Amino acid sequence: MRFRWRQLTVTEHVGLWCCTVMALVSLAGFAADPRSATICLLFFGGGAALMLHVWRREAFTEAAAEVAALVLATARHDLPAYQRLIAALTPLRGARAAAALTGLHTCAKSLDGLFFHARRRELDGLLKLSDTPLSWALASLHPDGHVREAAVAAMGRKLQTAFVPFLVERAVDHVGAVRSAAMAGLRAMLADESAWMPVARSYRRVAARRHAAALADLLGPQVRVHALEPVCCRFQGVHCGISFGQSCDFVDRQSAVGLPGRR
Repeated sequence: MRFRWRQLTVTEHVGLWCCTVMALVSLAGFAADPRSATICLLFFGGGAALMLHVWRREAFTEAAAEVAALVLATARHDLPAYQRLIAALTPLRGARAAAALTGLHTCAKSLDGLFFHARRRELDGLLKLSDTPLSWALASLHPDGHVREAAVAAMGRKLQTAFVPFLVERAVDHVGAVRSAAMAGLRAMLADESAWMPVARSYRRVAARRHAAALADLLGPQVRVHALEPVCCRFQGVHCGISFGQSCDFVDRQSAVGLPGRR
């Protein structure tokens, strides 16, 4: 994880560096007095490790709160809000990036708008791949098909539930190589039965799209769009300002196109 050193307080800096220096001094004195050196190393080394753990946890919580505020402020046609969201997400690394990806994928309503603007090539600031799962997910929205294919391949190598909406979106991509890579990832993910429902929920968003039939076949005949629960944005107990149980996403108003022979 990359810590944001400039945002640590003076006290936090002093505590961390003092513990680190004392741990190194303990190592240097190990030959002269092993017992005392071991005690000092455990004390000061443990203190430094505890500080790092606390900051990692706080970074995760802070990132989740920041993403929640941005996500809940977006509406489907509010392009400037999505531009701000992309600008806030792209620099994140480590635990903050993981928290942002987790928060983003849980809000179907905001993902709908994100994918909508990406298909229209209206999102600026979508960078190419870096070393974080969040960057792979965002790069899968890139207007360049080669970048999307590379992003989908990266997600396929390290599958996780947070990738499901992005893989489903790419499974109906107009570029055949991107579709194939996304379908391969989803096929591997569906080897675990617990992944069926998340994929089926995301499928509702693309059910009316041109290449959705292959994904429907992968999910099997039990896919019934109207038999699934409503696709609602549930982010930290908030439903994006919309009561649960109502038609809270435009996806709920899609017809079950692309499901021949399924009633």
